[in-house]
Formats: sequence, C-alpha cells, structure tokens
Amino acid sequence: MSRAYLAFTEKGMALAHRLARALPGSVSRCGAGGVRLAEWTSTQFAQADALIFVGAVGIAVRAIAPHCKSKATDPAVVVLDECGRFAVPLLSGHLGGANALARALAEACGAIPVITTATDANGVFAVDEWAKAQGCAVLEPERIKLEYRSPELPEKYILYRTEQRDGREQRSDKERFQNADF
Repeated sequence: MSRAYLAFTEKGMALAHRLARALPGSVSRCGAGGVRLAEWTSTQFAQADALIFVGAVGIAVRAIAPHCKSKATDPAVVVLDECGRFAVPLLSGHLGGANALARALAEACGAIPVITTATDANGVFAVDEWAKAQGCAVLEPERIKLEYRSPELPEKYILYRTEQRDGREQRSDKERFQNADF
C-alpha cells in the first residue's frame, strides 16, 4: 500500500515522520514553504493508496471533497490529530482499507482508532470487507447494504461475482454458501 502523509505544523510533522517509520510513505508539510493543500491532495488522491492527514478533520474533508467518486475506487483517507490521540478513517473504510490503516496507525503512536462504519460499530459482518479478502471485486458497491439485507436471501449465504484470469465472469454457487456461518 502506498501512503502519503501530510502535516501542517512542526508537531504534526514529527508525528508524521514517526508514523512513516512504522508504516512507510512519503511525508510532506503544507504551508511554511511546503506543498499547497489542493495540489498535494489532487496528486495523492490519484496516485496513492492512502492519504494520511495529521491535523484537523475539517481540513481533510474540505481537501478531499472535490475528488471523492466511489467507495470502490477512492483511496483510504485517515486523519490523526497532531497530538496522536485519535486516528479517524474518513473515506474507504472497508474497500480502501482506511479502517485497518487507522487501527495500524493508532497502534504505532498509541492513539485511539475512531471507527464509525455501521458494521464495525455494531460488530456485524461486512460483505465488502469479506469480498476484498477473498480477492473478489465488488461490482455494485452501492447495492451492498440492499443485497446483504435482502429478504430474498433469508439464509446465511452471499452471492458474489469474480472474474477469472481468462476474463470470464464466474458467479458463486449459492447452494454452497447456504447456511454458512460467516
């Protein structure tokens, strides 16, 4: 996973460098002769797998807002306060890995990960996270909640599609997953 850290103060830079030693990535400073926020965000949003802001959540939200397109393709975005107290995944919690990254960053600096996705908050199965772990592509991520809670699927099984190496689509065998305990 390619990571890009951005800090706004000396204290933030110290934390960004500490985090980058534990979870490698480029480190930049915004302002004070450093990079410009809009340019850095635009470049990193297109190139990096994860953007880590060391500063205020509001700054990160405003910076990434024009670039957000899809939970299936957006990079992970995590914000840590400059004191390293909290690690907050903002974008692509499951598919982009922001929740896992927030936990790893929190472990590296002693922060508290603030995970707010409904599945994590309620301790329930996350189909998108499961699909990613199985090497499956989530073709219609906007339907995940609808499909997972669908009355047509009363048993414990999941339908998914995966693409074989030769490009042919393969559908899961729902019988095989019926009554599976995930």
